[in-house]
Amino acid sequence: MNKLKAVNAAVEHFFSRFSRKQFFVAFAVITAVNYWLAYNVAGYKSVYLTMVAGFFFGLMFAKSEPNK
Repeated sequence: MNKLKAVNAAVEHFFSRFSRKQFFVAFAVITAVNYWLAYNVAGYKSVYLTMVAGFFFGLMFAKSEPNK
């Protein structure tokens, strides 16, 4: 249980350095690259880029607390 608390504290500390606007910009850039590749590269399908973009989109709604 202590290891989970330590991991949670480390993740919260890491993600508290970024703002919601930065997560949105990362989401928008990855989505734009994904659509550009899908349009210009024959047979391109990337589920992984879509999942990464969705991850950043979800982080926009995560509860962020200021550094103490």
